Amino acid sequence: MIAKHVQISKVSASSFRRLAKYLLDSQGKANRVGEVRVTNCGSDENDPMWAVAEVEAVQRANTRARTDKTYHLTLSFRAGEEPDPQVLKELEDRVCEKLGYREHQRISVIHRDTEHLHIHIAINKIHPRKLTILDPYYGQFKLGEICASLEDEYRLEPDNHACRKKERRSRTDSMERAGGVESVIGFIRRECADKLRVANTWEELLGVLAEHDLEAKTRGNGLVICAPDGVSVKASSIARDFSIGKLEERLGIFPAESGIKSEQAKPKPGEKTYRKRPMPMRTDTGSLWTKYRQEMDAKRDRRASERARLRQERQNRVKAAKSRAKLARMAARLVRGKFARKVLCASARSKLRRNLEEINESYGMSAKKLSDETRRTSWIDWLRDRATGGDQEALKALRARQAGEVRGNIFERKVGASRNTGKSSEPVETVTRKGGLIYRLEGVSLRDDGKRLQVGGGASREGLKKALEMAVERYGEELSVRGSNEFKEAVIRAAVEADFEVRFTDEAVEKRRLALVAQKAAKEGAAGKYAEERNSKRWKIRDIEEHRVFSAKDAGVYVFGGLRRVDGEALALLEKDGVVFVTPVLAATEARLKRCGLGEMVSVSDTGHVERRGRKREGASL
Repeated sequence: MIAKHVQISKVSASSFRRLAKYLLDSQGKANRVGEVRVTNCGSDENDPMWAVAEVEAVQRANTRARTDKTYHLTLSFRAGEEPDPQVLKELEDRVCEKLGYREHQRISVIHRDTEHLHIHIAINKIHPRKLTILDPYYGQFKLGEICASLEDEYRLEPDNHACRKKERRSRTDSMERAGGVESVIGFIRRECADKLRVANTWEELLGVLAEHDLEAKTRGNGLVICAPDGVSVKASSIARDFSIGKLEERLGIFPAESGIKSEQAKPKPGEKTYRKRPMPMRTDTGSLWTKYRQEMDAKRDRRASERARLRQERQNRVKAAKSRAKLARMAARLVRGKFARKVLCASARSKLRRNLEEINESYGMSAKKLSDETRRTSWIDWLRDRATGGDQEALKALRARQAGEVRGNIFERKVGASRNTGKSSEPVETVTRKGGLIYRLEGVSLRDDGKRLQVGGGASREGLKKALEMAVERYGEELSVRGSNEFKEAVIRAAVEADFEVRFTDEAVEKRRLALVAQKAAKEGAAGKYAEERNSKRWKIRDIEEHRVFSAKDAGVYVFGGLRRVDGEALALLEKDGVVFVTPVLAATEARLKRCGLGEMVSVSDTGHVERRGRKREGASL
C-alpha cells in the first residue's frame, strides 16, 4: 500500500468542492466510482455535496489561514489486491488518525478505473470546532511509516516507502514515467552525468556537452544547460555537484567564451543528441511517434487558424453592430421633440450593449469549444485513445511499459499452449496507461493485459461465470488459475454449475472440480429422473404441472409441495409460477421439512439450501 499527499501548485487553486466533484465524476465509466464515505459531517452520506457545503462553511470560518485548507490523500494498493470494504474503512481511519485528522471532516471515494484499486480522501484541514488548521509535520515520511506498519498488521502486499530520492529527482522520474517522454534532465543524467563528474577542466566538461549537442551558459548567478530545441535546465537540477559554485571550486572560474559550442565534437544526428521522443520501450514506437507529432502539429495549426477566424468574425460583427447603432442614432436626431430623441438614442445604446454582450458570449463559447477540440494530448493519453479505438500497435506500445509480476485473482492460458489473440465481443470500458483493457460486466470487473485476465474483487457467481466464459474464449479449455483459495473454490463451483468444458492445470483444483462434477451428477440424477418421469405423464394427466431440476439461478421464495424419495435420494418439491422445481436435500433438511406443511412458504438459496418461512399461502394445495 502506498499513501501519497497530492499537493497543488498554488494555494489559489485549492477548492474542496472542485476536488469532490472530480472524485465523484464517473467520466463516462460505469464503475469508476465505487463506495463513497462521508465522515464527521452532519450531512446525509447519500448526498456528499451537502457535506461539501458543510466543509466550505467551516473553511470560511477560518479567516487567518493563508495556506491550502484541503488535504488530498490517496491510498493505492498493488495490482490485483482488493481488501474487503471493512478493511478499507479501517485503513482510512487509521491513516487519518495517525496524521491527526481523526476529528476532521472528510469525504473518501474508491476508484477502480486503473490497474490499482485506490482511495481518494478529501480532508478538511480546518478543525470543525476549534477552527484551527493542521498541516502534518514531515507528512510523507510519516505516511511511509504508517503504511509499513499497516501492511504488516493487515497482511497487505509490501511496498517500498523509503524516501531516498531527492524531490527534484523523484519529480523528474515521475514525469517521465507518467508522460512516457524523455526529459532534458533525464537525458543528461543518463548520457552525460558520469562523464561530467570526471572532467578535470572546463574544456573537457564543455566538450562532453558538445558531444551531445548541448551547451552551457551563464544566466543570472547560475549555470544553465541548453538543448537544441531551446529548452534550458539549471545545471544544479541535474545534481547538486553541478551547480556553478561546486563546479568553479573544482574547475576554476567559468570562462567567458564557454557559451560557444565546440564544432569538432558535433555528434551525428539521432545518435547522442537530445530529441523529444518516447522513453525507451521493448517495442519500436517510431511510426506512432511520427503520427502523434503530426496530429499535434495539425491541432496547433488548426487552433491558430480557427482563433484568427473567430477573432475576425467577432470584429466584423462588432463593427456591424456599431454601424447599425450609429444609423439608429442618426435617425433619432431627425425626430422632432427633445424627449423623443433622447428615448430613441437610449434605446439604440441599450440595443448595442445587448448585441455586444451576445457577440462576446458567442465568441467565448466558440473559443472554448475550439480549445477543447484542439487541446494538446500527452503521448500516453494519445496511445490510450488510439488503443480504445482498436489500434493494436498503440496497445502493444502501452503494454511494453508493463513491468513486474501481476498479483491477484487471475486466469491464464496453459504454459506452452498456443497463444490465442481472439478479441472479446464485450465492449471495452477503458484502456489503462499500461495497456490493460478493462471490461465492466454485470457482477464482475475484468482486466486484460494481453497475457492474463485479472478478476476484480467482489465478483458475483454470475460474474465469475462470465469471466470464465471469456477466459475459455481467449485461452482455450485448459486454464491456469491463480489467486486466493476462496477465488479458486468459487471458480470451480461456477464451472461445474454452468457445465463448462474446461480443465484446470493445477492438480488440486482439477481434482476438486472432478469431485464436484461427480457430486452434481449423483444429486441431479435422482432429481432429473423424477422430473422426467412426471413430465412424461403430462400429456395423459392435465393437472400435472411442469417439473424442472432446481439450479443456482432459480434461488428465491417457493411454495413447499412435499418430499419424495427416488433411488434412496431425498427430493424436495418447490412450486412457483405453475412450475414445480425438484431439488435434492440432505437428511437434516429432509427431517426439518417433514414438519413443514404443504403450501408453506420456503426460501431456497443458490446452493439449494431450504429454509422455512412459517407462512402458508392461501389456496395452496399440492
